[in-house]
Amino acid sequence: MGLFVRESGPTAAPTVVLLHGGGVSGWMWDRCTSLLDDFRCLVPDLPEHGGSRGIKPFTIEDSARRVVELIRSRVPGGGALAAGHSLGA
Repeated sequence: MGLFVRESGPTAAPTVVLLHGGGVSGWMWDRCTSLLDDFRCLVPDLPEHGGSRGIKPFTIEDSARRVVELIRSRVPGGGALAAGHSLGA
């Protein structure tokens, strides 16, 4: 099972992956993504959070592996910028 992901912006634009903190989910980035019109934003819900709450258990290692898998599968060339808050950092 893959992570639940919100996606916005032009598919050909540079990609930014935004990782939320603990106890919240990708919705915490909604105001930011609305300002990033020139970027493709991928905003996953990490395991045990939001739309990915059924993915258990949460570990940093598994979450990192899943985010790398997300980038490799959705970003041509596999390169993306990343920003995180708290647990997502």
